[in-house]
Amino acid sequence: MRRPKIAFFGLFGVGNLGNEASLQAVLQYVRQQMPAAELSCICANPEFVSEHHQIATFPIDVAPQAAANYSGNMLSKIVRKLILRIPLEIYLWFKAYNYLRHVDLMVIPGTGILDDFGVGPLQMPYDLFKWALVSRLTGTKLAFASIGAGPIVHPLSRFFMKSALGMSDFRSYRDQISKDFMQSIGFHSTHDPVYPDVVFGLEVDTHAPAYNTEKPPKVIGIGVMEYYGWSNSAQQGEDIYQRYIDKLTTFVAWLLEKEYEVRVLIGQSHDQRAVDDLSATL
Repeated sequence: MRRPKIAFFGLFGVGNLGNEASLQAVLQYVRQQMPAAELSCICANPEFVSEHHQIATFPIDVAPQAAANYSGNMLSKIVRKLILRIPLEIYLWFKAYNYLRHVDLMVIPGTGILDDFGVGPLQMPYDLFKWALVSRLTGTKLAFASIGAGPIVHPLSRFFMKSALGMSDFRSYRDQISKDFMQSIGFHSTHDPVYPDVVFGLEVDTHAPAYNTEKPPKVIGIGVMEYYGWSNSAQQGEDIYQRYIDKLTTFVAWLLEKEYEVRVLIGQSHDQRAVDDLSATL
C-alpha cells in the first residue's frame, strides 16, 4: 500500500514563534494519527525547518537571491528584472508542478496567512495563489486548516488570496473574526466552519513558577513587537515605532504602579528591539 504524501505550506523558518508552534502542533498530531504518512514542508527557510522539525522541505520560491541585486538606474533595473524574472518565474512554476504532482494533500496549518502585513502583492499573496493553482493542475487536494485572515489591504493581494482560498477542497478559520473578514471582502465563507487555532493542540512541558499560594501575584502578559505600521518598513515607520513604544511604556508603567506583575511576550525573534526599548524607558 502506497504511503500518503502530505505537504505543509507556510511562512515557516522565518523567526515567527506562532508559525513554528503551529507547524510543530500539526506535525505532532499527524505523526501520531498517521505514522505511515510521508510528510514534507513547503516553506520560506527550508534549511531551518528541516533541522528543527526533522522533515523534508521545499522552498516556496526557489529564485536565486542574486537575481534581485541589480545595479544601474531605476529604468534599467526594472527592465533587467522583467527580462530575468519572467523566464525564471516560468521555471518556478514547473518546479512547483513537478513537486506537487507527487503530493496527495497540501495543508496550510493555521497561522495568519491571509493578510498582507509588511508584504506586497507579488510576495506571499502571489506565492499562495501560485501554489494553490498548481495544486489544482496536479490534482493535489488543498486544505486551509484553522487559518487567520485579515486585513488584506492591497486589491491585488485580495484577488490572489481570495482566489487561492476559493481553490481549496477544505477550509476553516481559527476565529469568527477571520471568517467575517473574508465575508466582508466578498468571499463566500458562510458555510465554512470555525475551529480553534491548531497551536492549542501543541503538546508542551509546562513548568509553573513557584508562587506563594496564599497570595499569588496578578500577572499580565503584554505582547510587544517591532511595529512600523502596516508596510512594516523600518525606514518609513520609525516615527510610528517610537509613538508605539511611548504608549506601551505609559501602559506598562501604570500596570506596575497598580502592583501587577508584567510579563513581556514576543511573537518573532526580531521583536527583541521593542523589548529592549521598553525596558530602557521604564
